[in-house]
Amino acid sequence: MTDDKQITKNQHWIPKFYLKGFVDKSIKKPTFWVYELKDILTKSLNPKDKTPKSFASEEFFYESKDLSINTTENLLQEVEDKFSSILSSKVSTQSELTAEDKMWVSLFVSVFEVRTPASKEHWNKQFGQVLEQVQSLEEQFKNGEKSDLHKHIEEEISNNGFFTMSLLTALQVNRWNKASFLFLSIDDKSKYHFITSNHPVCLYDMSYMNTIYGIHPQSPTLELTIPLSPKLALMINNAGQEGYKDISHHINYVEEVNNRTIIQGSEFLISSTKVDLTFFERTIQRQRQSLLLLNARDEVMKERDTKTHPYRLRLRFNFEPHSKSNSLVRLFTFILKSIRRLMNWSNN
Repeated sequence: MTDDKQITKNQHWIPKFYLKGFVDKSIKKPTFWVYELKDILTKSLNPKDKTPKSFASEEFFYESKDLSINTTENLLQEVEDKFSSILSSKVSTQSELTAEDKMWVSLFVSVFEVRTPASKEHWNKQFGQVLEQVQSLEEQFKNGEKSDLHKHIEEEISNNGFFTMSLLTALQVNRWNKASFLFLSIDDKSKYHFITSNHPVCLYDMSYMNTIYGIHPQSPTLELTIPLSPKLALMINNAGQEGYKDISHHINYVEEVNNRTIIQGSEFLISSTKVDLTFFERTIQRQRQSLLLLNARDEVMKERDTKTHPYRLRLRFNFEPHSKSNSLVRLFTFILKSIRRLMNWSNN
């Protein structure tokens, strides 16, 4: 942890240890490949190799005159150290997490949502709009004279106060502490890999797709995804799906997580290996799926495979054969049964 008496100048808004997990291991220099989103949209890729030391950082990014120097930086560093230790000691061996482990994992994700430049810009813009309303009232009732509220809002925006307040609130609330954690892992020998972005925490809820409201953190169909390394991602949910799942041979999971990472990112993407335009186009253009339903389907099919059923369809059809809610399945099953009856009749 940094000494409080010596201010940290270069402050990362994407943790340095996190970036180190995405370095290209095929080359000696510890770098990763950065792709600008604007280049992907214009189909003119220009990947740049970057190092974790100075990438995704700004000078005095978390400093505020309202707090002692390095207050926020030290708090975030403690969370990062705890989370990194859990990854190496527990998650890497697929060990069960304790309640304290889950608390630190949740803290890391909760604060990762709000520690980006986009979040800082959001808070400054929100209170900038409040300041405009205050100025309008001052012109009407105080002949343009600045009120104490006006001075306070200006001071907090210039002092980074609202942004640091949001970070400290995220640490205090820790809103994912009661959720379930499902780690999605890919074998090192697999060609599939996760990418990350300038805003890797992605929220998705299929039941909220056609509403004007935001996603409620207690929604039973909520899915939060965050790539943790090229071979590991985390899905936070409220459906009780937890533990570890090997998706080395399930490209649907990998592409779904990458699809959300690309859409959530607003500036750049990070890959541990060089990829071509086809990789991004295939990932972006895919039909979005629910990871909760994909995993639930896998569990049901896994359970059914342990039982004997004369008319069971194989997994390649990607649906349950006797689901009453699926007319296509019922039709397909009816056709199969009709063919069997005709074959029995011809044999007789």
